[in-house]
Amino acid sequence: MKLNISEGMFTSEDVIAAELDPIWLVENEKLSIKTKAGELIPFKLNSIQKKIIAKIRELQAEGKPIRIWILKARQMGCSTLIEALIYAYTSQRQNINSLILADDLDGSNYLFNMSKLYHEQVAKEFKHPLQRSNEKKIEFEGRHSQILVDTADNLDAGRKYTFQIAHLSELAFFRDARTLMIGLNQAIPELPNTIAIGETTANGVGGYFYEQWKKAKAGETDWTPLFFAWFEDDTYQSDIPDGFELTVEEQDILTKHGLTLRQMSWRRDCIKNKCDGSVDIFNQEYPATDEEAFLVSGRCRFNTDCLKIIRNTTVNEGEKGYLEEVKDTIVFRPDPNGWVRVWKHPERNQRFIIGSDISEGIETQVEGGKKNDYSTAEVLNLETLEQVAEIRCHLEPDVFAEELKRLGNYYHKDMIGVERNHPGLGVLLDLRKKYTNLYYMEDFEEATQTRKKKLGWLTNAKTKPLMVAEGDRIIREALATIHSPELLSELMTFVRLADGKTEAQQGCFDDLVIAWLIALQIRKYAPVKATVKESRQQDMSNREQDKIMADVRGY
Repeated sequence: MKLNISEGMFTSEDVIAAELDPIWLVENEKLSIKTKAGELIPFKLNSIQKKIIAKIRELQAEGKPIRIWILKARQMGCSTLIEALIYAYTSQRQNINSLILADDLDGSNYLFNMSKLYHEQVAKEFKHPLQRSNEKKIEFEGRHSQILVDTADNLDAGRKYTFQIAHLSELAFFRDARTLMIGLNQAIPELPNTIAIGETTANGVGGYFYEQWKKAKAGETDWTPLFFAWFEDDTYQSDIPDGFELTVEEQDILTKHGLTLRQMSWRRDCIKNKCDGSVDIFNQEYPATDEEAFLVSGRCRFNTDCLKIIRNTTVNEGEKGYLEEVKDTIVFRPDPNGWVRVWKHPERNQRFIIGSDISEGIETQVEGGKKNDYSTAEVLNLETLEQVAEIRCHLEPDVFAEELKRLGNYYHKDMIGVERNHPGLGVLLDLRKKYTNLYYMEDFEEATQTRKKKLGWLTNAKTKPLMVAEGDRIIREALATIHSPELLSELMTFVRLADGKTEAQQGCFDDLVIAWLIALQIRKYAPVKATVKESRQQDMSNREQDKIMADVRGY
């Protein structure tokens, strides 16, 4: 049977094909889109969109639930495709609940309007009547299928329904992606043909999406990671102007990625006309690798080029374990589940400095769904500023005070500086009973016009900028050695806000950063050289510890 309609000629087999395989509607250009010039044209798949559909087809053939993370450069049409798939499945099949979820209201409305446009322009043979259409829902009459839209600000989005399809747009920018995804993951059955696709540009190293991306790449989850570099978009190329010659840097990029001169011409034009002449901005908006995407995005307060060098040269896992008191001496017990991480054990005549940041200590949900911050400590060699040990844990304040005491005793009873901001004061008061070499901060009291020393380090609006500036200088001038992957990650996600303040990127932590910065600040208050008497006492302590360690090996 032939159907005469203004959009074209369709057979009844076409209508059946769209219901049996809704992707057919997309692949065969039965939907329409609005161009940047404001024209309505048939939606024709580009190279990136074809790759996404190919992966979906592959997962379908394997009988797997479709779970895909997409990390991409700008303006590649991923959202346009996903909305087309959502409309095709929801409109052509019965009993389908689909969810469109974006990072903000403008994003949600923009994506939702795509679905409305698909419905308005689709040929009448594929257009099922609507029972309801408003700013939050498209519901198809008599089919029990609907498309709902929401924003990531609603952490309960996805909890009211069972969904067969979900689109998570700009996931890296969700306010609390972890909490939202915990609820949504329960709402999407682990069945073949259910679809969940999270697509986003990068938002720095750290956060929920970064963690999930790493796990997916390592094969630790069933999600498929798809990264699309800028040069995979076949439209990102332009004519080669007369006299066009590559710089040494451009030649390296061309060779490394196997690019063409037309692609390099487009890249140069894009940098000049769209990126304010900045290669860094281009790399942020149009990354060439997934690693580059994470590293160049975000608003890191510290020098990212120097952090990259640290990542490639000095970072390593170290040795995990616990500190225990054995015969009045502290010993290190290796244990992969331990919260103490050691890179270098104390040696004779070495001096150390310890900075500590305190949390509430109990690992529970808090407002916004984020876990409580960690209690942390960073141990640095006083002379070289090399990181030698680290603690990162959730312990009650009094238990953590005991842990700090062991850490200090292990590292030659050297100075410990604890942030006294609540709840650090409680830890300090408890630690003062057990450990004597604690840092005291000198405060100036306006009322009495006198200076008074108070126990612990105070982080406030005056001291924090100084701490951060000093840390950045230390990093830029390569004056310290950092080994901890966790500390490096926190440094990379420690960002500058619009108001000039600095803090952890949303969904990330900065407890190790604060502990490290405190250690750097208080190091000038600890003597670098030990006295002869102290050296002899330390030699005796080391010999005693060596003897005990020999006795307990294999314990």
